[in-house]
Amino acid sequence: MAIVFVAVLLIARLHPCFGDSPLLSITSSNTNIMLTWPQTSNNWVVVEMTKLTSDYFVSNGVTYYIPRKRNIIPTSSYGTNGNNLFVVLPIDFSTNKFYMLQTNNLPPPPPPH
Repeated sequence: MAIVFVAVLLIARLHPCFGDSPLLSITSSNTNIMLTWPQTSNNWVVVEMTKLTSDYFVSNGVTYYIPRKRNIIPTSSYGTNGNNLFVVLPIDFSTNKFYMLQTNNLPPPPPPH
């Protein structure tokens, strides 16, 4: 039996430009996981990745980064219980999965000094 790693990333909490990002929670059963976050958190989507790091290579002294593949879970698959949004996803035992919330609602840049 393969061991599969499923993780919830709180990357937004680690980056100061995101401010008060919502907390993403995870629960699991034998075949599914459920990701949950506060319904008051508008414009956040669940992003699924199979790895955390980006691949890169160096050519002629220049480092080129290959962005990691991200799969945005469609908002049409989200549900609500009145207080929280949630999405139920099947556990894929063939690969590792990492999840995070992502938004495009970034605060404006600080004024110049």
